[in-house]
Amino acid sequence: MPGFSHIAFAVDDVAQTARRVFEAGGEAIGELAEVEVPGAGSLVFQYVADPEGNIVELQRWS
Repeated sequence: MPGFSHIAFAVDDVAQTARRVFEAGGEAIGELAEVEVPGAGSLVFQYVADPEGNIVELQRWS
């Protein structure tokens, strides 16, 4: 069945937002990561699952 794999949100603080997801019953799907994207800048991101198991990407570009 077609559908989306995840949704992404731009947030001011990825670590703090992830902690709020965990406090609400969600869980980590990976570690907090930071990468340099040539020509675009620095990206901090983490994949988490909400309490219902939906995959959410939290990201901040700078």
